[in-house]
Amino acid sequence: HCMHELIPSFGQEGISDTQSSINTGGDFLVQRRREGQFGLPQISVSRHQLQIFVSRGYTGKRIAEHLGCSVSYIYKRLKAEGLSPRDKYSNITDNELDTEVKSLHSQYPNAEAEMMNGYLRAKGIFVQRQRIRMSLNSIDPVSSAGRWAQVINRRSYHVPSPNSMWHMDGHRKLIRWGFVIHDSDERNITG
Repeated sequence: HCMHELIPSFGQEGISDTQSSINTGGDFLVQRRREGQFGLPQISVSRHQLQIFVSRGYTGKRIAEHLGCSVSYIYKRLKAEGLSPRDKYSNITDNELDTEVKSLHSQYPNAEAEMMNGYLRAKGIFVQRQRIRMSLNSIDPVSSAGRWAQVINRRSYHVPSPNSMWHMDGHRKLIRWGFVIHDSDERNITG
């Protein structure tokens, strides 16, 4: 979601002439007010602005990045307004979700759960990944089983003692001193 979409929705109610506005990286202006001698001026964020961010699926961290303030301040404001970014999931029944996933699956037959989650979010439907996986499994169990068959099992290492084997693939931070680690062996640098 682009900040340009949010600009017309944000009102300027309750802002006095003594407050200054700053630009926080986009065209979105945040109002700041100075209430003391020390520290940064306070950011003035309305309930309406927070509701828009939460309804668009923004996390507390992303809201703070857009407004140019701390994450803890955003969570305090959300709590004071009775809002929570964790309540961002849509109220959609399993049957409605199955219908949406089925229509998207017909357009994108190779889409896995993460891609399907992106397509649903683009339509404004925010649901848990587990529900999407269950829906995909009920719609097309053969493809789901095929995707699980391609999962790579982890290797098990058997070493004589702790720290006797370190495994790093492609560690190139030591290249300026002539060390390039491509793989690991027992306490030996290979490469």
